[in-house]
Amino acid sequence: MLNLLESSSMMLLRKLAEHARDRPHDIAFAECQADATLGRILTYRCLAEAISCQCERLQTVLAKSDAGNASESTGADARSMVLLRCPNRIEFPVMFLAILAAGHDVFSIPAEATSAEVERLAMRCGATAIFSDRHFSHHAAPDRLAFFPIDDALSISRPLIHEGAAYSVPAGKLLLQSSGTTGLPRIAVRNAASLDAVAEATARAVDLRVGDSVLAVIPINHSYGIEHALLAPIWAGARVLLCNGLDLPTLLPHLQHSHITHLPGVPSMYELLAELPDRLALTSLRAAYSAGAPLPGKVYESFLAKHQLRIGQLYGATEIGSVLFSDPHHDRFNAQSVGRPMQGVDIRLLDRELAPSRGDCEIAVRSASMLEGYLDEQTPLTEGYFRTGDLGHFDECGNLVLTGRLKLLIDVGGMKVNPMEVESAMLGHPGVGACVVMPVVQSETIQRIKAIVTPRAGAPAPSQASLRQFARAQLASYKVPRIFEIRETLPRSASGKILRHLVQA
Repeated sequence: MLNLLESSSMMLLRKLAEHARDRPHDIAFAECQADATLGRILTYRCLAEAISCQCERLQTVLAKSDAGNASESTGADARSMVLLRCPNRIEFPVMFLAILAAGHDVFSIPAEATSAEVERLAMRCGATAIFSDRHFSHHAAPDRLAFFPIDDALSISRPLIHEGAAYSVPAGKLLLQSSGTTGLPRIAVRNAASLDAVAEATARAVDLRVGDSVLAVIPINHSYGIEHALLAPIWAGARVLLCNGLDLPTLLPHLQHSHITHLPGVPSMYELLAELPDRLALTSLRAAYSAGAPLPGKVYESFLAKHQLRIGQLYGATEIGSVLFSDPHHDRFNAQSVGRPMQGVDIRLLDRELAPSRGDCEIAVRSASMLEGYLDEQTPLTEGYFRTGDLGHFDECGNLVLTGRLKLLIDVGGMKVNPMEVESAMLGHPGVGACVVMPVVQSETIQRIKAIVTPRAGAPAPSQASLRQFARAQLASYKVPRIFEIRETLPRSASGKILRHLVQA
């Protein structure tokens, strides 16, 4: 039954087959319950067997689906494009890896996606089928999509492929929608070699080993979750405990009693943990790190003071994968940086200097994990480097420090204002929990700055007068927002990024 995985063109699947043979009873994935116990469990052997069985099922159902949609591709070797919609449940890794192993392309979409969103994404990528959990009824699936429930993904039956048979197809590709923090999302295409590269580099960077435990609160269907709660743990032979969302009654018992060694998170999660009344006993935790958005300094300091544990930062993007890591155990650790390049990653600072005194430049990345291209769009590269649009500089120890976004710069009377600099300053206000800064166009030549803030958890909403007074003490006059708006919440992506285009809309 392991023959299909052993002969795969994807190294990750061959690693999985090794784990299934060498440590068949080790837990690969399990679901967390609120009483610090584990719900459903998949051992490495069961995971490999379930993937093998689902591969054969896929060849049959997708061939029928393509035929029903008048596809020109038929037969067992035809490549299909399918949508996968599933929250943090153990069915996700089974179906995700089975689709790739069977040679089909998988578009991982948010578990919260509505029927209208699913239809739009299916039209963009040409998908003919959707595999989803039971919470997305087939009645909600668009008519053009064949609907297949994944609730039987763990069923294991005798495979059609004999143990000694040679069977191998090129592994499929992964499609992911960019976060769209500054504009409309694009669809990035990453091949099996890219996924292998990020799995190995990530496991090495965060020191993930056989027997380690990852607590996955981040969505496993997002690029961050796929890499840190699926690819890297399988590469290393670790186990993953799946939490379906940031549910403190479930999260806290497992964090303290389930021998968790790795905690990938987002800034809002660490802020919540920093505000707990009691200190957590995190004796087994070796790596706690944050991604998705810059980690505010006050959140880092509060968490460190409360739990005596330093948080690292991770840098990456849907298009390039995880590429830098700030390791708290490194002797040159800088808490305000995103650290150093991972294996197979080269960073270049383009010569577009925006703050000569500090040397801020646009960050460009070339990595083994980067995208093959955008779907139906040109992928502009500069000498093989992907231009991230982020601004930054290296500190004296070689750590990369992020300082802003190129496209977000606001022209105020000829002076360039970096919104992230203003946002970072405003986060120092004791009553501000989050802040986003954007331009307000007053005429064809005049822009002003607007700051939209949300109150810090448990604190009263700050007054506009206090915000303005604070800003004037922290920023040059041309950087001080003319307008302050207070909202209860701000729209965010699954990884915690503020979605600026939705704020502006």
